[in-house]
Amino acid sequence: MLKIENEENAATNDLALVIQNRNKARASQSDSFFDSLIEKYAKNAEKSTRKSRSQASPAKKTTKKTKKKA
Repeated sequence: MLKIENEENAATNDLALVIQNRNKARASQSDSFFDSLIEKYAKNAEKSTRKSRSQASPAKKTTKKTKKKA
């Protein structure tokens, strides 16, 4: 009886270790994925803000509002 319980505990512990290792691997993959997204899109955001600032015209057009007669 003790031998069966020891085998079950060993199998449970092994399964727990496998799950923990898989979770660690997934966490590191997601971290590297998000880091690559930040790196990719942070560069694009910097480029677009620089362009929009340089392309913005200093003079704004104003429109004249007219009232409708009732």
